[in-house]
Amino acid sequence: IMRCDNIISQLLDFSRSKQLQCQSGDLDEWLTGVVEEEAKKLPAQVTVELALGLDGKTVPFDPSRLQRAVINMMSNAVEAMVSGGDQLLTSGQQPPKLVISTYEKNSHCSVRIVDNGPGIPTEVLERIREPLFTTKSFGTGLGIPAIEQIAVQHGGRLDISTEVGVGSTFTIWMPMKPMEEEKAA
Repeated sequence: IMRCDNIISQLLDFSRSKQLQCQSGDLDEWLTGVVEEEAKKLPAQVTVELALGLDGKTVPFDPSRLQRAVINMMSNAVEAMVSGGDQLLTSGQQPPKLVISTYEKNSHCSVRIVDNGPGIPTEVLERIREPLFTTKSFGTGLGIPAIEQIAVQHGGRLDISTEVGVGSTFTIWMPMKPMEEEKAA
């Protein structure tokens, strides 16, 4: 049932074109709550570190949509680092670790998730943003496209960088001001 619920949520996230319900809020404070709640569901050997750098600045975002994106990025990273709950797939067999950070640059803020997993091979990276493309036997192939769509709906983008044998970094960029103000400026 949980897997079906997750698939339906991913389909909805990907297909939604309705208006975001943005609220201005302390992104660091909000993200701390989301990460702490999600970390409870992760395998015990995964370490989660927060490095928040917005210092209480308010950012316009849709909490429920951004939460789906953050949870999806965390889940993907953990699945890349830990197979079947106990087999480590991290680079150099290091303990699996997620570093989740925020910072501001050029009037945009970022939510960045870095893992020390095996990295993404070039042939997979070239297709990772395609809807329905997956390397997992249980995946829908909608996770990354949905994350990217949520970032774009917020007026931002999704950046992906990776190095095989080192790990991957997924970064959602969003404007620090509401999109209406961005367009008027």
